[in-house]
Amino acid sequence: RKGLEAAGFHVEKIRGFKHKLDMITGVFKAVRSPAGTLYIPKKIAVIGGGIAGASVAMDLSLRGVDVHVFEKTHLAAGGSGNRRGLFNPRFAAQKGFESDFFGPAFARAIKMFERLADVDYAACGSLHLITDDDKQNRFTKIEANWDWHVDHMRMVDAAEATRIAGIPLKHSALYLPDAGMVSPFKVTQALAKCATIHMHDIQEFFQT
Repeated sequence: RKGLEAAGFHVEKIRGFKHKLDMITGVFKAVRSPAGTLYIPKKIAVIGGGIAGASVAMDLSLRGVDVHVFEKTHLAAGGSGNRRGLFNPRFAAQKGFESDFFGPAFARAIKMFERLADVDYAACGSLHLITDDDKQNRFTKIEANWDWHVDHMRMVDAAEATRIAGIPLKHSALYLPDAGMVSPFKVTQALAKCATIHMHDIQEFFQT
């Protein structure tokens, strides 16, 4: 906490996440030069070389920051090392902060996958099968509350789901034509190209 405050963060204790009683949160206090321009750090350390850390590194590098990513073993060492992954927005039955975040994030991810070379991007769509009453209720609410155009989200019956999938299906489904597959491992590698990768103690970074 003292280290964050010394580095220019406003730090406070707030209610914890889920089962945690409380947690520490810090927000960087924007520093402006005498000319009134916003201060942007010249060098930033990103801890963790998964797809999240690599995405942060890419975004910061586009802002002109010298980014250094630190990982204990190698890039995409955990779940980001999967060779194949499905991408679609995280579903929330009600329209709210969560859907307002994941909807645009989904669209931005697609644009990024289209730009990246050799990440095994395949816009094949996704079918979320309705196998019980709970899913029927949830997916129906999602379609109604998110209010996406039918070109991007719609309910399909078993016959249309079968046609889309190319295999016999017994269930109706929520269909997202824009969803698809990508290699999280290759995406992480591609995004991290903008950064300097370190596989050692972070203390060495701060001593330079």
